[in-house]
Amino acid sequence: MFISRPYTLSRLLAILTAAVLLLYIVFRLRDQSGGLTAIHWQVFADYRLLALSVLLLVLNLSVETFRWKLLVDQVSPEPLLRVAASYVTGIACSILTPARIGDYPGRILYLRPSHSGKLRYLSVAVTGLVAQYITVLFFGISALVVSLWQKLNGALAPLLWITIPVTLLMVWLYLNSDKVLGWISAFPVFRRLGLYRELARRLPDSLKTNVVLLSVVRFVVYNAQFLVLLGAMGVNPPLWQGATLSVLFFWIMTLIPSFALAEVGIRGGVALFLFGSVSGNTIGILSATTLLWLFNLILPAIPGAFCIGRLRVSGK
Repeated sequence: MFISRPYTLSRLLAILTAAVLLLYIVFRLRDQSGGLTAIHWQVFADYRLLALSVLLLVLNLSVETFRWKLLVDQVSPEPLLRVAASYVTGIACSILTPARIGDYPGRILYLRPSHSGKLRYLSVAVTGLVAQYITVLFFGISALVVSLWQKLNGALAPLLWITIPVTLLMVWLYLNSDKVLGWISAFPVFRRLGLYRELARRLPDSLKTNVVLLSVVRFVVYNAQFLVLLGAMGVNPPLWQGATLSVLFFWIMTLIPSFALAEVGIRGGVALFLFGSVSGNTIGILSATTLLWLFNLILPAIPGAFCIGRLRVSGK
């Protein structure tokens, strides 16, 4: 089967993580004055910020579609709308897989490549995925340094010394993927990786640079959208604190194994852990993280589900 099947261990770990963070959310809600009865519809009063967050969603989707098209065109030029449909198909496929590993396989599935085409698309997909992780890790390191400097959250300090060498290693692998695959494919058991080496060698350095830059733009837009949603829900920390904590939020979410459908509890717990140090508005923090999840995952997954339906109807 082309889309990887979830591993039982990852599933159990994700469920356990979600359960612990959901309990944390319950206790935080109980501690807030009035508990659940403290919810007021006034938090939804700033519709201008909500409208701005929707515009940022469109920008985010556009940037990722263009980034994916740059990679796809290295294999076979495709119309922009077809690439966009491929992207939302990947989002729909990622919902039921651990750590959203079904994303890129779903994208490739929609493009209906031949067997050799699948390998080529997989090669460029890995390039895009590594660029994305490098971006998140780099911003995560920066946010950790600022957090420690300003004493926002010292509990994350030990992770800084782990993240730095991991990030440097990923950057080196990203820039020298053809050499690494060449070394590995020299061993008989990994001889098949020689094909990936040839594919990686064809990717120009300028393309890799552009993919990373677009990953940075997308990450900045993501953080801006989260801060806007927090503001719409009445959570207004100082800008530098909010930006730092937002980056740490996405960095931690990248490290935690989860299923997309279980992310509401996980996101809420992580957001409360971080933003609870600068705001006591528990309801606002949870509302913003839930809307972020709905806007960036559920809404794009709806057209993606229709694209999957078209594939089934056509017998692919």
